Amino acid sequence: MPSPDPELEAIAAALGDLPLALHLAGSFLAKYRHAITPLQYLQRLHTPTILDDRSLRSAGLSPTKHVQHVARTFEQSYERLDLADPTDVMARKLLAYAARLAPGVPIPRWLLQTMTLADGPDAVLLAEDALLRLIDLGLLEPDDEDTLRLHQLLVAFVLAVAPDADAQTVVKEMMLWVVDDLNTRGDIRPLLALQPHLRFILERAEVHEDASVAGLCTALGDNLWLLGVYAEAQEYFERALVIQERVLGCEHPDVAWSLHNIGVMLRAQGQYARARTYHEQALTIRERVLGREHRDTARSLYCLGKVLREQGDLAAALHYYEQALTIRERVLGREHRDTAWSLHNIGAVWRILGEYDRARAYHEQSLAIRERVLRPEHPDTAWSLNGLGVVWRMQGDYDRARDYHEQALAIQERALGREHPDIVWSLNGLGVVLRLQGEHDQARVYHEQALAIRERALGREHP
Repeated sequence: MPSPDPELEAIAAALGDLPLALHLAGSFLAKYRHAITPLQYLQRLHTPTILDDRSLRSAGLSPTKHVQHVARTFEQSYERLDLADPTDVMARKLLAYAARLAPGVPIPRWLLQTMTLADGPDAVLLAEDALLRLIDLGLLEPDDEDTLRLHQLLVAFVLAVAPDADAQTVVKEMMLWVVDDLNTRGDIRPLLALQPHLRFILERAEVHEDASVAGLCTALGDNLWLLGVYAEAQEYFERALVIQERVLGCEHPDVAWSLHNIGVMLRAQGQYARARTYHEQALTIRERVLGREHRDTARSLYCLGKVLREQGDLAAALHYYEQALTIRERVLGREHRDTAWSLHNIGAVWRILGEYDRARAYHEQSLAIRERVLRPEHPDTAWSLNGLGVVWRMQGDYDRARDYHEQALAIQERALGREHPDIVWSLNGLGVVLRLQGEHDQARVYHEQALAIRERALGREHP
């Protein structure tokens, strides 16, 4: 069997494997085979006016009496959407939204429904009716139970017949809101489905970068950060910083956020001195603009504590951690995710200093808060469990330490996946405990898994 021609495969992909489009393109290439090569034809298909190409329209009917004109076929379905019918009006709106997302990429059904929230409390029901109407007309196709797909050629058609400037704005604003919400909740799985669409929106926004584009860059950076892709996350945070400094000025709180985010990524990659510089810049802006008693100021103090701990200055790290905790308890209250992080890291410092009972008390407080305010399988909870595992190990209770690390590993595998850098702490914790219990072969397996993940995520030269 001959191997497939890569250029013909690329043409089929560009046409989204639509049977009519493939038939017309094949007929065109056969007729003009002495005048145009498949590669030249492929280049024609990558123009914004792809549906106007003569290869995708024919004057006659096919042997089955169907119109041989791709755009006209789409138009016949689109014209059946009655502007006097609320369901059809919503269908046109949702089709315009879908056309502003990545072409041919599965679209979560809930995402399109979310984009109608501003239309009223019953909009989600009307949106579902509209989606079913679009599927019935062949304008949207189900990809699976929870996702839909808009054909690549239909994207070009919708953009031509419905050049709705508001649609682009709605999609951009709703995507930012949705991704920010998921990032805040640490909900990785839905974010993976949104990432291609977020990247596509950013690619189209390059020519007119504004504060909203900076927000999208930050959202994608946060997403990549959650996934453990630190170097690429840093690139998006740096792009956001450039836009914000130009549009908002150097003393804006959003600028401080980007400086903060870059510092976090640098620390994750082992560049502690550079990370400290960025966090100090962010702290300076926040103290001037927001004041000392602000949650963002506390965040800068907290992150400076983390950098100083990595650099071995435990006394200074503890000083910054305690300042952050004081502010967080006053501003956010005791039962808050940020407060739990402060307690966790203060416990880590006391553990390093050998004050195990004090360390355990802080980790237990952190765990109790996380179990009350976060969902049961939240990755933050795994950090508290690992902290307690290390403390019990240092106090010689290996069985209890192993139990805590195993609980942490189970949460992280379900919430983050097996390749996430954070899972290394559970794997290494188990490896150390098993070695101390004399189970050297199993300990080695855990340490080798941890090493492999770190080399893939952080590179061979990371500390």
